[in-house]
Amino acid sequence: MDEQPFLKKKLTVCHKPYQIQNLLGEGSHATVWRARAMLYPHNEIALKIARATQGIAHERVQNEIWFLKEIAHPSIPPMLDHGVVEQHLWFAMPIFEPLQISLASKGRTTQVLLNDIRSEGYPARAAEVPLELRTRTAVGVLSDIGTVIAYLSGTGIIHADISPGNIMEKRGSLVHKQYVLADWGATALLNRYPAEAFGSLHFTAPERLLGQVGSKSDLFSLGVTCFYILTGNVPYHGKTGEEYYMDVASREGLAPSDITSGISSNIDRLVRDLICWRPEDRPEPEDVVRRMEKIRANFA
Repeated sequence: MDEQPFLKKKLTVCHKPYQIQNLLGEGSHATVWRARAMLYPHNEIALKIARATQGIAHERVQNEIWFLKEIAHPSIPPMLDHGVVEQHLWFAMPIFEPLQISLASKGRTTQVLLNDIRSEGYPARAAEVPLELRTRTAVGVLSDIGTVIAYLSGTGIIHADISPGNIMEKRGSLVHKQYVLADWGATALLNRYPAEAFGSLHFTAPERLLGQVGSKSDLFSLGVTCFYILTGNVPYHGKTGEEYYMDVASREGLAPSDITSGISSNIDRLVRDLICWRPEDRPEPEDVVRRMEKIRANFA
């Protein structure tokens, strides 16, 4: 899809005229744009637009629209409106901030983005971030996103693409940050496109490489995400699915404290349990929420 034709396009969203402003982000199946209300008050929203008018890109956005219409949760983005622009599906939602940590140094505050999983991104700066800030972020993400997984447990709905890039922060939540799980386009497509890869390999539960999936697969991805926040590293590696699967199987019992010292024992054990090779060895979603309630109380 050529993005330029969408610049300065006008859309009616929630019965108000909006004008598309600039590109906020893009993925393989959709682009996300900032749109500004043309009438007072000039509030801003985000528009997610499918890259194609048919195929998987179209179906992912179509499926996400269906999901957001049916599900309401504080840590799932609310859908404000939806429609079609130049035959491309779109839906509107509030603008969220990328997953980040505010780092103060020499009287200046900089934002360390955690959604960049490339070597020149967060991993290169993780040692600069005090462990307390990394831990608080991991605790908040585990608590908020864990409640989403527990909420959907038993429904057959899974996210299938949990990673730092799909976890966002609500605007204005400074003291007690609130996290939301975005990009729900893959949730109902796994059975239709079993050979299609969803998500980053190094955040993927190993059983997904065998064609198996469940709520504990999302818990594994959440555990890897928090391992990454705490240490600046992903726990398992491999250039291919087979290499990655074998690395997960051979390094059973790996914990964040094996890489970074000083991590709270409770959070360390929970992350270790979430990234177990076998799904049956991981805790139940409700147990994760219960454990997180106790852990978060210590960080209040």
